[in-house]
Amino acid sequence: MTSENGDFLHQLAEDTYILRSVTTSKLLAATHQHQLNELQDKANQERDLLSNFVIETTKKLTSAVVINGEKSSPPRSRRTLSTLIDAYSEDSILTKRWTAKTAQENKAIFALLLRIVGDIDISNYDKEVHGVYRNTLLKLPKNINKDPRYIGKSIQQIIDSDPNRASITTTAKQLQRVSALLGWAVNHGHITSNPATGTAIHIKKNPSDERRVFSNDDLTKLFNSSEFGGAKQSAYQYWMPLIALFSGARLNEIAQLEIVDFKVVDGIDVMSVNNDGDNKRIKSHAGIRLIPLHEELIRLGILDYVSDLAQKGHPRLFPELSKQRDGYGAAASKWFARYRKRCGITEQGKVFHSFRHTVANQLKQSGTSIEKVAAIMGHVDESETFGRYGKTYHPSVLAVVINTLSYPVFINARLKK
Repeated sequence: MTSENGDFLHQLAEDTYILRSVTTSKLLAATHQHQLNELQDKANQERDLLSNFVIETTKKLTSAVVINGEKSSPPRSRRTLSTLIDAYSEDSILTKRWTAKTAQENKAIFALLLRIVGDIDISNYDKEVHGVYRNTLLKLPKNINKDPRYIGKSIQQIIDSDPNRASITTTAKQLQRVSALLGWAVNHGHITSNPATGTAIHIKKNPSDERRVFSNDDLTKLFNSSEFGGAKQSAYQYWMPLIALFSGARLNEIAQLEIVDFKVVDGIDVMSVNNDGDNKRIKSHAGIRLIPLHEELIRLGILDYVSDLAQKGHPRLFPELSKQRDGYGAAASKWFARYRKRCGITEQGKVFHSFRHTVANQLKQSGTSIEKVAAIMGHVDESETFGRYGKTYHPSVLAVVINTLSYPVFINARLKK
């Protein structure tokens, strides 16, 4: 073999080796690249799944439904007892179901509820939890937040001190208020049932605690005393008992009357009981009514008194009464409590509200239909025929009923104007 042939063969072998190496490397690289592409695709898929999971979970925990342009509250399953109380209180105040007094009472009641059971998730408030609250309440004293003996002590420490327990009436009221809270929660979809159902305490009232009617002797003492109608007596002290006795209206309904509430409807002088404006409040929608003025009130000069106030520019019937937490009647209520005792009426249950019971009793004894009594007193007419389908009685119809009210003290003595 010549040297040239030898060089050629050596070069051919070297080129073949290089070609094989390059081919092998390309094949390996292609294989690796395919594997890398598969791994990358898998990683991308897992990343997308993880990202979607995080997004959906975050939405469930933090997103809020938009209603009327405003975000709703957190998911109901995460609503705590305190936030439920806040929502219920706000709704009750805005819809005027609560007076300032009721709001203050409920604030203390709900604060004690939270103190006993804790600010738990409302979904965890079940019959067992409510049972703990009820049983604890039965062992606690009154004025737990005011009595210095209990301030700074835990609930268990207070119970262990064997205190004089609160009256069963007070406890029953607290349970009723909490039941109302839970009932509201059911109605608004926060819980499915009321854990307080069937746990109320029913109090059988002692007859001596009930408000009683005034006897003829009581009325003689009240309206024939030397003090009544005297020069030192305020206008409300004279007119409020008279209006109550001849209309059956509630104390606060009378105390908040305005001059515009006295009008003529269908030729009848009437007194309008309403909640017009921000300064008036009635007990229920049925309380909105027109009460014809009794002929005795007109004889005594109620319309002259109203006219005189109108000429002087006074918008209210009793300008001397100022609005307080429970309305305009606080001063009148306190005055009457002292006045009746000065008149010798000290029997328990005989209070200003007894005028209302006296009217209702006399109408009942005279055979007045329950529908007409309800219309005058501001009660709901529960009858199917008149309550559901009947219209409001005309003043002329109720005027006949009102003028049946008659009391010996006015017939015999005839009060002076």
